[in-house]
Amino acid sequence: MSQLTGSFMAHSNSLRLKMGPARATPIRIAHNAHRLPRSLRSTARTGKQRIRTYSPSAAAAANRLPAFFSSRYKLVKPIGKGGMGIVYKAFDKVLNIDVAIKFLPERLTRNKVAISRFRREASTAMQLSHENILKLHNLEVDRHRMFLIMEFVDGRDMRRILQHEGAFSESVVVQIVGSCASAMDYAHERGIVHRDLKPENLMLNQNFILKLVDFGTVHTVAGSLKAGHYIEGSPPYISPEQIVGTELDARCDVYSLGVMAYEFLAGHPPFDYNASLETLVNSPVPELEGVPEAFVQPIYKALEKNPDDRWQTAGEFFSALADVATACGIDWN
Repeated sequence: MSQLTGSFMAHSNSLRLKMGPARATPIRIAHNAHRLPRSLRSTARTGKQRIRTYSPSAAAAANRLPAFFSSRYKLVKPIGKGGMGIVYKAFDKVLNIDVAIKFLPERLTRNKVAISRFRREASTAMQLSHENILKLHNLEVDRHRMFLIMEFVDGRDMRRILQHEGAFSESVVVQIVGSCASAMDYAHERGIVHRDLKPENLMLNQNFILKLVDFGTVHTVAGSLKAGHYIEGSPPYISPEQIVGTELDARCDVYSLGVMAYEFLAGHPPFDYNASLETLVNSPVPELEGVPEAFVQPIYKALEKNPDDRWQTAGEFFSALADVATACGIDWN
């Protein structure tokens, strides 16, 4: 297994995880700018943002914006696309900061379900204030368009980092799980379930703080909620109960966190994207090779098919993993 030699994820002595209730769990890498991927290296060394450029696609989008919007925000470039909208990097001329703006697609502006879901995303995200959760600044509404104004994260998502670096060391995985657990326990205590945790939704910013992003499928829950007649989430990260349509609660996120922990160690998830839904629901999790047996046991428990058999909170999962890592002599803290 790769120990991330020469990568931005350095030895645990240069990694610091700070735990605390409803507080950040940042992953900090001190004095290791030379070990960063080239795409992040210059900003880490200089502390400067890249020069903003106005892309043709951003200019085209700006031409369709209402006057109140263009008077405050300057679009820079598209930076992502999800099921519920396109995301642009932009500049807030009032606050003098870079922001990310998600646009509800124009073809959905007359779709009452889509608009309601977009409003729900904003309402939910505005409730959350945690350093490991992407901050929503505002919701802008026009007669024909809706926009989410969000914190801009200058960094890379864990999918790209995993593809660039290969499998992570055990010490790094403990810290990633810790950052996620702190953020998710904070949200779960407020009745909010993400339901679409995956490496693409974890961003590492220029300060080496992990950010949980994309609340496009979050739901406010009072105790629990039903999955309904459609499946939300991303195979192979969705829990068995999401697939079969039984009651959902925070434990579906624990399952997704277990899938990511497995993937970060192995370099691939336990089941690939082509796996059938029946496989995801019924097949046993393949054994992780090259990892201390004791270390993977908490991960296997997070991946139990029955939510009653899993860790009941993300914090329990992290605590168990950290305790086993320490017992195995893994210097993660």
